[in-house]
Amino acid sequence: PSLYVHITLGKYRIEPENSNVRDSVSHNDETTANSRLRFVTGLFYYNQRSEANALYVGTRIGFARTAVSNAFSDDTASQIDFIFAPTLGGEHYFGDLSLGVESQVQYTRIGNVDEDSEVTRSQFLIRALFFARFHF
Repeated sequence: PSLYVHITLGKYRIEPENSNVRDSVSHNDETTANSRLRFVTGLFYYNQRSEANALYVGTRIGFARTAVSNAFSDDTASQIDFIFAPTLGGEHYFGDLSLGVESQVQYTRIGNVDEDSEVTRSQFLIRALFFARFHF
């Protein structure tokens, strides 16, 4: 699950995001557990097109920590990933509720589990998100 808290300041929006995903994989009586904790902040130019519609454009930037552990040993490996995602979104208001869509082109620089490694890994993702936001 993810938690987004948006703060609109005139024509600008700041939107911290926190998510935590946990899963486990079992294969041949061996279980590996994964945990990914993500801290990202969105910085946007916010354009209220009408009373019911708004558009925003900007970027999301932050990091994610991934930890992998094996159930049969005390070994835990972790890495820190850097995230940068140019973003475009829009929303339609229904009173204190808005429904929105967002598109991101996300670049992730993947951290190394082995600190001595000089290998650099990265990935590009295109993400689509659908939001239901409650406004207080």
